[in-house]
Parts: sequence; structure tokens; C-alpha cells
Amino acid sequence: MKKVTLLFSVFITLAFSTNIDASDNEFECDGRKYCSQMTSCEEALYFLKNCPDPRMDGNNDGVPCEKQWCDSTIMERIKAYLTTPNNTNNL
Repeated sequence: MKKVTLLFSVFITLAFSTNIDASDNEFECDGRKYCSQMTSCEEALYFLKNCPDPRMDGNNDGVPCEKQWCDSTIMERIKAYLTTPNNTNNL
């Protein structure tokens, strides 16, 4: 349950941020490209969105490091919840 809560809060933060860059975040592009170099789903999402040539989303579905950090099943449920009109008003 903690993993679901953490992923939900990470996704909510990223989904409603207009601009996530190094000045707004604890992460910065430092040349890392691979999931094995990440320490969390949040970090992998940041690198995928902001850094050049990330190698973290092999199936190009927008979810990086699905085996190591970001479980795709959970992320899909979060995306579905956020795209349901009645649910987004309650966030």
C-alpha cells in the first residue's frame, strides 16, 4: 500500500506541474541514462521528461523503469483515475 501511495503522490505532482526543471526539483541532468542508475520512480520520471537521451522507456509508454521502479499496472490505474472527470475534481 505504501508503494501505491508513493507512486500516486509522485504522479499527481508530476501530472499537475507545468514545468519541472532542476530549479524546482532535487534532481538534475548529470549524464545518467539508465534505470540501474536511478534511485526512485520520481527520479526516473524527472530524467525521462527533462534530460537528453534517456534510455528508460523501452516501450515508449511514458512510464520509465517499469521493472525496477515504476510498476506499469499501478501507473495505468493512476492515469485512468486522473482522466476520469469526476475523480480529478476531488484531488
